[in-house]
Amino acid sequence: MPDPPPPGHPHHGHHHPPPPDPAPPPPAHHAPPPGHHAPPVGPPEPHKPHPPPNHHHGHHHP
Repeated sequence: MPDPPPPGHPHHGHHHPPPPDPAPPPPAHHAPPPGHHAPPVGPPEPHKPHPPPNHHHGHHHP
């Protein structure tokens, strides 16, 4: 049997633990070095040709 609560202490069945400390904010994102997000070098990929009209590919687009 748990000890009775001290006088003046409202008993509500259980005690809630204190909320955890909020996580520290993530470090600021450092700017990437030059060229980090550079576009790929070279000609763009050639566009795939459209299939012929009689090519069946499972469904028809309206």
